Parts: sequence; C-alpha cells; structure tokens
Amino acid sequence: MTDKTKNSHIAVLGCGSWATTIANHIAKQGVETRLWCHREGIVREINVDRKRSLLPGVVLSNQLAAYLDCQEVISGASAIILCAPARYLESVIENWKPFYNKEQPVLSLIKGIFSESHLFIEDYLKTIFPDINYTLLSGPNLALEIAQGKPAASVVASNDQQSQALFQDLLSNEQLRVYRSNDVIGVASGGIVKNIMAIAAGCCDALELGVNSKSSLITRGLREMIEFGKSLGAQTETFYGLSGLGDLMATSFSSLSRNYQCGYALGKGKTAAEFETSLTTVAEGIQSTRFIYKYSREGHISMPITEMVYNVLCESISIEDAITQLMTRDLKSE
Repeated sequence: MTDKTKNSHIAVLGCGSWATTIANHIAKQGVETRLWCHREGIVREINVDRKRSLLPGVVLSNQLAAYLDCQEVISGASAIILCAPARYLESVIENWKPFYNKEQPVLSLIKGIFSESHLFIEDYLKTIFPDINYTLLSGPNLALEIAQGKPAASVVASNDQQSQALFQDLLSNEQLRVYRSNDVIGVASGGIVKNIMAIAAGCCDALELGVNSKSSLITRGLREMIEFGKSLGAQTETFYGLSGLGDLMATSFSSLSRNYQCGYALGKGKTAAEFETSLTTVAEGIQSTRFIYKYSREGHISMPITEMVYNVLCESISIEDAITQLMTRDLKSE
C-alpha cells in the first residue's frame, strides 16, 4: 500500500468485468476501494452477494463497496480509476465533473476510441479537464484470469513520473507485475489496434484456417499497429512490449476476449449488429475499426487487415472475399 492511499480510498468509475476486477485486486491488498455503479441490482450483487455475475466463481473482498452515488465514490479518494466503455464516457463524465479535483491522479483502463476527433481517451478528457493528471494501464490482461489470481504483467504509462510510481505500486503484487512507460501514445495505440486484430483472429478460428494463417495475421497485425502508432509519434519499441505484442497475443488467442468473440461470431455467419445485441458488455474493436479505418485512409497509412475488418463489419463484404483481397494484394518485400 502506498503512503498516498494509507488514509483514504481508491475510487473506481465503472462496474464491468475489468473495472470490478481491478477494484477487487486493489481491495484484496487491504486498500478501501469504492466502485461507482449505474444500477441498483449491481450494487446489491457486489455489496450483499460479494460477487459479480461477469466474473463467475470470484469472491469479492470485503474492502470493496459499490455505490450508486458518484460523489460518495469520488470525494476524498486518493486516486481515481476510470473504466467504462468509450461510448459511455460522456455519461460518466457528466456524473464525475461536479466533483472533479485536479489533485486526484487518474488511471484509465479504457482501450477504445471516444470519437472520430479524439482517437485517444486522454485527448478527450483534456477538453473537459485541462489539468488532469492522466495515466494509462494496458497489457495482456484478460479480466477473469486476473480476477482468479493467475500471474500476469501490465504497464502504466504517463508523462508524470510520480503517477507512474503511484499506480505501479498500487497495482503490483505477487499475481500482477506492473512496469512503467513514458510512451503514452504507444501504449494507447497498442490497446486500440489489438482489438481490431482480435476480431480478425476470431474470424480466422471460426473458419478453421489453421495456425499458419493465424500466425501470419498476428505478425502483419503487429506491423499495422506499429505503423499506426508511429504516425502519431509513438516509439516503435513499445509495440514489442506488453501493451503491444503482449496484448495482441492475449486477445487474439482467447475466447475470453470480447473482440475475439465478435470475430468468431462473424466467422459463423452473424452480423456485427446481431453480435452486439447478444452481448452484455462492449466489444471496443467494432467502434475502433470504423475510426481507425478512416484515419488510415486520410493519413495514407497502409493497414490492409484493418481495412478488411472494416469491410466485413461495415460494407457487408464476405469474410471469404476479404481474405482473397488480402492474399492477392501486390507483392512486396517484408
């Protein structure tokens, strides 16, 4: 436990599987943690039943409490952890804004894109809170596995060294090893693009295309991730770390990944709309694909896998035709 959290609590804005996992992870270390929820049923599930239906078999710490009142969660907190789907961020900010305190460092767990004009969550937050002290967490962190206490690693990225150290210390224990990074853009880029590649990987498995196909997909997907990040000023080496290759591998190989599930459903004949209707949470890659595709076209960045995922999601092109287009592109050197 850090000195800054010794006599106060941690506020978590969000109550999905990842938000609850991180809140419980901190609470199990003896730190009072308050979770803001949007539904009374979820508050009761956490506070009374000591469980979350999205995390089967996981017993929640008594140091974790859920609230409907945002002020009770935020006021007096030593730090705020932001974890809500990007598309719901405006609603979260409306509740957070009246109690905003620039002295409270913020850790974002969001790996999506808010809007076409704000590719990164930090950019949007700074239009609302210009003096926000922002840090980002990313890595190969499937929520259920972390909640079950299985060993994993992650990275926190910030331009503020003290915030890096604060959140690294807060989150690190024998089950989760956290590293530091100064490359906020690179860490954010990896978390966004890997979701698009996970959709493609799910399609690959649904069609039983084999190990060669999937390995080629992931390797070229990493290349797209690097090209996207470099166009925004990211450091290339970041993408060979936990928030790049690490997260790409985890989401591309696991059925626990919502974006992988989306791709698998597409490969089995469902539309994106049908998949989203059946989902109780959000697959960030669907919205991210639309924004990244447009960005790559406008910036003349070669992202053929992203383009094909976009065509399948938004242009009703069959997966078989998309694969043919990928495989018959002009030949070039690697």
